[in-house]
Amino acid sequence: MVELSPVDVVRGIFARIRTEGERPIWISLADEERALARHILSQAFVFALRGIPLLYTHVLLASENDVDGSRQSGVARDLNRADVDLGELEATMADQRSRSARATAAIRQMLATRATSDAFDPSSAQRVRCEGSVVIVERTGKTSKARVLLNVSTEDATVDSVHVPALESVWMALRQ
Repeated sequence: MVELSPVDVVRGIFARIRTEGERPIWISLADEERALARHILSQAFVFALRGIPLLYTHVLLASENDVDGSRQSGVARDLNRADVDLGELEATMADQRSRSARATAAIRQMLATRATSDAFDPSSAQRVRCEGSVVIVERTGKTSKARVLLNVSTEDATVDSVHVPALESVWMALRQ
């Protein structure tokens, strides 16, 4: 059995977890859409919160865990360090419906939004609160403000008249 530290978990493991009774089990392809939504939402948290976000290749690609590689080496962190074949990657990214292409597009969009506002400067002020299933991150920069609504539920929600789809985030620029 491979044990993971919190650092390993945060590094973007794209394993899908399902609960069977009270025991979480790793599953392969069940509920792919929800798994991808959760993965993208987890990265929305990273990009919305104060600090300098860390982005690993396998996070960007929403890669599967390299369980065999980790078992062979006996190193837990090797779970996220599989080699990437360039030809396979190019083919996967050419298919806009692929998990990797969709994850990369969503992450690029969040990064582009983040880059347009000094509210996301690593040291800008931050306020975090919850309203029901929605985590609200408010950021204030020298010249701009932003709000990110992150819905951690599998049900849609509304906050301040803004619709937040299940397992998604809504990014908004605010007037200062």
